[in-house]
Amino acid sequence: MLIPRKIVELWERPLKNGSIINNQFKITRFIGKGSYGLVYQAIDETTSQMVVVKQLRNRKRNSNEKLLIREARMLESLNLINTPRLVDYFYEDHKYFLIMEHKPGNNFEDLVIYEGKKYNETECIKILLKVLQVIRHLHAKRIIHRDLRLPNILLNEETIYVIDFGLALFVDEKDSGEGISSSLEKRLFREVSVKSDFYALGHFFLFLLYSTYETTTRKERSWEEELTIDPRLKKIIRKMLQLEASYETVDEIIKDLEVITEDNN
Repeated sequence: MLIPRKIVELWERPLKNGSIINNQFKITRFIGKGSYGLVYQAIDETTSQMVVVKQLRNRKRNSNEKLLIREARMLESLNLINTPRLVDYFYEDHKYFLIMEHKPGNNFEDLVIYEGKKYNETECIKILLKVLQVIRHLHAKRIIHRDLRLPNILLNEETIYVIDFGLALFVDEKDSGEGISSSLEKRLFREVSVKSDFYALGHFFLFLLYSTYETTTRKERSWEEELTIDPRLKKIIRKMLQLEASYETVDEIIKDLEVITEDNN
């Protein structure tokens, strides 16, 4: 029996500000709706610490429940300063909830587009190296993030945080295949391989480099034509984007970037 979309939407109305779940977490703000969860900001009233709450959506409940449990397992196994710490996971009032540590900072989309931050080549390399150090820990735990988009990489002073493990997989898992796009770009983002994280970070790196770019022509050109950067950086990006033979490990990328950094010092 198919349940009408409007009824599903009624079931998925966000919790109101001030709602208390598990007699502990007070909802303060609805952040948004993801592929399988409703996300809130809340206060842990036992510690007065800010937390992030992910509530399982009712649509595709069985498959989504597995995703939420897997995300909880990953956060628990990581326990890194640069990723959210698992706080709690429970079932209440016919709803599943995942509670995780709130990480401070702004994502790079907000920093560049809305705050006007600009990063030169040296600063871009420094940022990417910090992100890669976090990803090195994930890959050491056999975790592929698969969603390293701008909103999921935060900067707080000098510290990088990687958040939202909703699409992450362990390397020995298979993607369910549900909703896989025919688009090559999306498939490269979602591949269950370390290369998908490298591909996403190649785009992230280009975004940072473009923060200082000023167009001088209306003619459409490739990023390689538009960006005036070290030729070795172009090769690194091409390998991350799988335009050349791809990197196999995160350490290979770090090594190539550190060579450029050392030469520039």
